[in-house]
Amino acid sequence: MSINTAPEDPRVIRTKKMLANALLDLIAEKNFDSISIGDITERATLNRATFYLHYRDKFDLLDAIMKTMHEEITNRINYYTTYDLENNSLDQPPLAMIEWFKHIGKHANYYEVMLGKNGIKTFSDEISHYLEEFLLTWLKMTAKKGNKLSAPIDIASCYLANAYLGLISWWLKNNQPYSPEEISSMLWKLIVNGPLEKP
Repeated sequence: MSINTAPEDPRVIRTKKMLANALLDLIAEKNFDSISIGDITERATLNRATFYLHYRDKFDLLDAIMKTMHEEITNRINYYTTYDLENNSLDQPPLAMIEWFKHIGKHANYYEVMLGKNGIKTFSDEISHYLEEFLLTWLKMTAKKGNKLSAPIDIASCYLANAYLGLISWWLKNNQPYSPEEISSMLWKLIVNGPLEKP
């Protein structure tokens, strides 16, 4: 049996993007639970029939948006994490960290909305878990190289993941005042050395 791998119709892609943007705009304004299909289609200037051609309900649309973004970031981060495990030292931030900030900067509106006051808790939980797994992998690699950890590894990874997520939110809220390379370098110094400059 052959599998249809033909690219999606550009009109379908455009319609799905309009619906996704409409939902994100609405989440920025009010709680997700209070958003209706009518709100989404009105904001997207499309009719309800068009919506139901592509999605079952607003949860299906939200899942599709999150899945698309998740696939993009995991593909990029997994590639660089493999490199970092073999080559990274404590002197510079992992390339995966820089790629994280590049990705987030590219999709700033999406992350601002999803991590904002009306954001989706399952999304922030997923990002926090992903960061924790990434940092846990790095801490294990670092320990194998002879570096001593100042706290049990699970505590260290949880602490660092939440600090990482907090800095992402700050960076977005303040309109990315530093480049991905600069913010990664500062975060890395905080991770390795703490907040104080050594004499």
